[in-house]
Amino acid sequence: MVRDKRRRYVIVEVEGGLSQRELVDYLKSFKGGGELWLIYYDGKKAIIRTDHRSKEKAVEYLNIELRWAGGQGKTTLRTIGVTGTIKKARMKYFGGIPASFCKRSPQN
Repeated sequence: MVRDKRRRYVIVEVEGGLSQRELVDYLKSFKGGGELWLIYYDGKKAIIRTDHRSKEKAVEYLNIELRWAGGQGKTTLRTIGVTGTIKKARMKYFGGIPASFCKRSPQN
């Protein structure tokens, strides 16, 4: 049996400061045919889930420079990798941090 949607995890480096809420709001505005879900964010790097069909559009969408306050402030998102599993993302891009980081906390 082949799954209709296979998951891909895009690892993004964030430069310039961006709160978790701002990042989630940015991900919600994705119009590439699929959805983007924030799995983990530590303030510098993020793991974002998408499906295999939307992967290329998601990578393009996540390579961007965001400007605010009349161009005075900016945040740069840069894709540094794509994997098929969260475990591989943890081991390769986060130095093997424990699997418990992937547990979802309640959003306020």
